[in-house]
Amino acid sequence: MLRKKFEHFSNFIFTNPAIICSFLFIFAFILPIILLFVFPLRLGNNPEKGFETDGTEYSKTRLTWTRLQPYLLQGSQVEFNLENEQNLQKRINKRSWANDLINSMFSAVTCYDEPIPAMSFLSQFVIEITDTNKLFSLEFIKQLCSLQQKLFFELSSFSSFTLYKNIWSWSNFVNCLAPNQRDNCSQISEDDVNNFKNIFFHHCLPHRQTILDCGRICGQIKSSVSGNILNTSQRQKRQFTSSNNLFEEEEFIEAKNKCFEFEICLKIPKECKGQMWFDLFYRILPEDVYSKPLLLNNFLPFYTFAAYRLQGISVPLNLFVNFEFKLKEIAQEKSSLFELKGLSLDTKRDLLLEAALNDSKLTLISAFIVFALLAIYSLSIVFALIVSLQLASSVFISLAIFRLFISSEIPELNLISFVLLISVGSDGAFLLLDVFPAPERLTPTTLNKALKHIAKTMFLTQFSTVIPFMLNLLSSVYAFRSFGLFAGLTLIFNYFLLVTFLPAFLVLQSRWLNPWFVRWWPSRCWYCFSGIGGGYSGTSPPLGGIKQNQQHQNTRCSPLLFKFPTNWLERYRHFNRLVLDDILPSVLIQGRFVWLGSLFIFFGINIYLICTQLSLPRYNPLQLFRASNTHEFYDQNAEQLYPFIADKIGELPFSIRLVWGIQLINNNDSSLSNYFDPNSENRQKELLKIDLKNFKMESPAQLQALAHQISRLQKLNFSNLPVGDKFWPARFIEWTSSTACNLTSTISASSHCCKLFGNRIAPVSPSIFDHCIRLSTTILPTGYNDTLIWDRQTHKLVGYTALLPTKLIYSHRFANLSASFELIDQTIKPIINGEEDLLKGWYTTEWGVISQWFDLQRSIIEDCKQSFIVSLLVVLLFSAVMLRLNSIYATLTIVSIVCCTLGMLLLLGWEIGVLEAVILVVVVGLSFDYTLHFGATMPSKVCPMHSLQMAIRGAIRPILMSTVSSILAGAVMLFAETHAFFQVGIFLVVCSSLSLLFAIFFFLPLFYVITTWISKLYKYFLSMTNNEKSTIKIHKIQNCEWCFISQQGKVDLKMKKFNKNENRNNISISKIIGD
Repeated sequence: MLRKKFEHFSNFIFTNPAIICSFLFIFAFILPIILLFVFPLRLGNNPEKGFETDGTEYSKTRLTWTRLQPYLLQGSQVEFNLENEQNLQKRINKRSWANDLINSMFSAVTCYDEPIPAMSFLSQFVIEITDTNKLFSLEFIKQLCSLQQKLFFELSSFSSFTLYKNIWSWSNFVNCLAPNQRDNCSQISEDDVNNFKNIFFHHCLPHRQTILDCGRICGQIKSSVSGNILNTSQRQKRQFTSSNNLFEEEEFIEAKNKCFEFEICLKIPKECKGQMWFDLFYRILPEDVYSKPLLLNNFLPFYTFAAYRLQGISVPLNLFVNFEFKLKEIAQEKSSLFELKGLSLDTKRDLLLEAALNDSKLTLISAFIVFALLAIYSLSIVFALIVSLQLASSVFISLAIFRLFISSEIPELNLISFVLLISVGSDGAFLLLDVFPAPERLTPTTLNKALKHIAKTMFLTQFSTVIPFMLNLLSSVYAFRSFGLFAGLTLIFNYFLLVTFLPAFLVLQSRWLNPWFVRWWPSRCWYCFSGIGGGYSGTSPPLGGIKQNQQHQNTRCSPLLFKFPTNWLERYRHFNRLVLDDILPSVLIQGRFVWLGSLFIFFGINIYLICTQLSLPRYNPLQLFRASNTHEFYDQNAEQLYPFIADKIGELPFSIRLVWGIQLINNNDSSLSNYFDPNSENRQKELLKIDLKNFKMESPAQLQALAHQISRLQKLNFSNLPVGDKFWPARFIEWTSSTACNLTSTISASSHCCKLFGNRIAPVSPSIFDHCIRLSTTILPTGYNDTLIWDRQTHKLVGYTALLPTKLIYSHRFANLSASFELIDQTIKPIINGEEDLLKGWYTTEWGVISQWFDLQRSIIEDCKQSFIVSLLVVLLFSAVMLRLNSIYATLTIVSIVCCTLGMLLLLGWEIGVLEAVILVVVVGLSFDYTLHFGATMPSKVCPMHSLQMAIRGAIRPILMSTVSSILAGAVMLFAETHAFFQVGIFLVVCSSLSLLFAIFFFLPLFYVITTWISKLYKYFLSMTNNEKSTIKIHKIQNCEWCFISQQGKVDLKMKKFNKNENRNNISISKIIGD
């Protein structure tokens, strides 16, 4: 049934090629362009958009808290009605270190004795010098000092946004810490440098760790490590303490600072005491001072772009861009004694869009390279243009569907699918060109045979790549869903056009266009030649038929008045066939054990690399540019070099937000935009809902249950709540217990008394309880971190929230985060949401980004596992259907390619981040293509040797061209600046190279070894029977069809030689007789 329908389909293409080409050109190319013109699609400029998670254990609570937090920042009343909801503007509260900045007196001072407020948030740059000796070179010190003058114009641009004026570099520290302090570093002499060098090496460097311990333990860096973060923690604590205890806390801090006079700090030599000596080892010098090369950190007199934006201060981005350009220009001067390695301006997110647009131009270069290869291989520029039109149509259709049904903004991550399409989509064009019948042999039967082969083979290869993409639709990460849908649709439409548009055009070209064009302009560019590859597939004549084919070649074009000098082309084809069809099989068969042994060793090495090197990002969670970029260098290496970075990250508050009585309700919208876009309009309509089922505050028993839950939470080992601090429920119970009532009054009069616990005469009704709670709000202080939640419309009590500080330390590493979240889930969840609890609540991290980052990393791991397993199962199923028994060898080859690809990528420095996870989902599908092409061309009724020869002869040319096109397309991407395009380029080069290597030198020798051994074993068992049937079977095994043909050819050749010799003998005899 399917066979007949496919025959009707191929016959329709054969009889109506013009109709098919015109129809598809209009609906697949013109119509999508019109739609994109009417409904324009813009490129997203936020690289972090879409990396939110949905449907996970932590996503709903995080989203609920994100919706609830703006209300609590303004008070304790929450809006639950969408119609009355107003757009909340977060109040711009200047960070505590910003207030310190305004009041600081360091603006015109290069040396200091007190910590600089929020110094860790200043912009920084890292320079590289040869070794430690260069540190004490007067020429280097003065050159580094001259940056202040060379960057005067750029630094003065920030004068409106900062009170600081000086760069804190190594030169500045040498000037301030030398015995003879100068006015500025430009006045330093050789004696000053030598004196400082003597102090540095003989007194201070041996006590480096003591200096750091003194500053860390004794609180010297209290206000300078992360300014606002520590002060935020103090503000959180102060909301739990009464006003009387504020003075005690300040006295405690003052007493703590006195530890400079004891133990640790006393061990420091007097020459090395002071804030600048501490900052020198803590911020400027790396941990290994003797490292080669040596990396020095330097602080600029203005804060980072993100720090200003976090305060609500708008600083033009071009000020940072101009400063970066000028600093790079100075570092690249010939006289420069240092090299600029790293920058910390926090501008890389804002610079990504422009860089991505520039790198997308490299995609056009890749497309042109593939176009040139197609033109050279086919000797037809027209065919190459049509293939380019096919690829462009696939992209335009997907973009139009994405715009109409998903979103008006396409994520930047989807740009890498263009590169993958150029690589994967062009494979079918090479295969179609190789199997499509020549013009003189083009009939409905030959077309049906070619289409059947191309449709079957490319369906397996294309959809083995489509399925991993489509598996991303099940991901909990929005960006993965969007990328998977877009890339999957693009490949599906590419396959549809490959089996319809391209064959219809080739039929139209062969039957109608070529004769007409050649009649008017006999040119080599028309598709009337077999191409540079020779066009010899599995049905090609053997090597001995070259002369006949060469004679036939001259009659392929209708006009005889134009003849091409095809000698060079035929010579190349002859050499090509000699190497690929004759020499390569012999090399594979003769050296089969060498190839297999070498690749097995290579496979084992890559397994070791996977076991030891596979990891998630450890230092740089969001890499946007390639590793050599100055911004990425700082983010990747600063934590390993300078101690203050680890402290800055580790002191991020890992606090837990506890909420009762509030939950999130969505709008029950199942539209595509709601599933793929986290910032869609439907997502913004999600409301907060009162959770009456799990929270009712109507009796003292319910309040006691809430107080008991919080008391248990306070007693957890990792809780960091100061001793004596109490939350509102406990303070309310104490207040009501201590309230005095007039016991002599009547019951009705004393019923409004708020002595709810203890000796109470009147019963506590819900109205009395509500009255006491409202009364307590005027007596007991509440705040953002410990407050009741009220309905803004009804003014009813609907919930309660509290912040639980913890001793847990934040880390980018997934293992550390996983341990922290596992501890929280095992301890807090049973307390706050147990089945026996009267009140049930939920919890999340106060900083949603912490929960989001952990959720994202966990989703990456789960999605990669799911993709690998399902993709491998699909590939095994496809190979079993297509290759049958050969699927066993194909499976071993595919597993080897996947493991070796991953191992080599890890060796090249890959970490499995967000982008790498998206790319790796297709590694199984791409590693399957070449092996499938070889397996699909293996005939079943021939001996192993001829089966291997036929596989090479039938598939080697399109496979080689596909590999070359993929490698060249990937190699162009290696010039990209953005991380996405660069990683895709590396992946294509590595995966394509290894796929070709294993398909030729592993799959084919493995097939030959195993099938030869099986045939010998089978022949042995047959010989044991010693009957007539077994003798016939053995004879068939020993003599396959191709063996018989070759043997018959040898016999015929011998007979011809024998006949020639006989004729010569007869002639010589006749001559002798005549004489």
